[in-house]
Amino acid sequence: MRTIPAPTRSACWWPAFVLAVTLAGCAEGPLTGRSGPYRPPLLEPPFGRVLHGWGQLSSWWNQDDPAAVNDLTDLDTYISAVMPNQPALISFYLAPLENQVSAFLPKYAAFVKERPFFIAQIGLYFLDQPLQGQVASGEADAQLRRLFEGLKAAGRPVLLRIGHEFNQHEAPYDPKLYVQAFRRVATLAREVAPGLIATVWHAEPAGFADRDYHDWDPGDEYVDWWGLSLFFTEHMTATRTMDFLNDAAIRRKPALIAECSPWFHGDTAAPVRGPESLEEARSWYDALFKLTAAHPQIKGLSIIVVDWSRWNLKFSQIPGGLPDVRFDRWASLKEYYARTIADPRFIHSQEARRLYTAP
Repeated sequence: MRTIPAPTRSACWWPAFVLAVTLAGCAEGPLTGRSGPYRPPLLEPPFGRVLHGWGQLSSWWNQDDPAAVNDLTDLDTYISAVMPNQPALISFYLAPLENQVSAFLPKYAAFVKERPFFIAQIGLYFLDQPLQGQVASGEADAQLRRLFEGLKAAGRPVLLRIGHEFNQHEAPYDPKLYVQAFRRVATLAREVAPGLIATVWHAEPAGFADRDYHDWDPGDEYVDWWGLSLFFTEHMTATRTMDFLNDAAIRRKPALIAECSPWFHGDTAAPVRGPESLEEARSWYDALFKLTAAHPQIKGLSIIVVDWSRWNLKFSQIPGGLPDVRFDRWASLKEYYARTIADPRFIHSQEARRLYTAP
């Protein structure tokens, strides 16, 4: 087993005001949510750098569902648009269930052999209440162990979003079960594949208004990264989003924008829509890149550039369905995006291989 070394990084990447708050907190006692000694986050990039990521290969891809027939096409179309800067992160999804783990592992192993180097960004979901209890109690350990052994055999580093979007507005995880489950999954991942799997505590901004996200906090010793979804531009400037990012900096955790896609509010018949003009599309991407540049604690950015409408049968609860947000409609948008993502602060596949592969 290859242990993936952490790349060289500055110990003080957070802003000066955060350093002051952190030192003050240490002088008085441990920070809120902290227990045990500080654990440097696994897979954190060097200072000032951001992992460039793409999403997403859906959970239906794992099982060859017809809804996923063009998942790989969307990935290849994206890669063609950004060449030679292939993404360093590629996202996947599954639940810790026997049928899903059994379907995912051989497809993932084949994908690893066929593709240039990437870090897998995996959304591990267990939202159903009985499954939450099984993960928390250890009943799901066998499937989790199989998953982590398969990821270890494949050899690619992993950002594991455990129960991602834990505080989602309409269907949050049970906080008590979630904390127990996160800790159990993190402990097992580190036991089976030490140095390979970084844990991500991933929130959803619409849920910030419902309940304090700290209620789901598993504790810093179990968490490597903090994660966030950003689909609508108002969440990119919202006070609660800023609070979450600043809290990550205070807690010395790199932040991952794990899911984001250019969505806009529509009408009652179709509440979610894509950009309707080049200017609207540019405004969304401008806001996202501005946020990333303004917050050095953001160390990973995974943008979902796909035809969401392919999955509308799976999202039948959303009136009007979901939009196609690929670059095809405006050639200049593709050129703008490719030029922006080529900025030296972004880490792409080739550099990620050098940073995260043991010599």
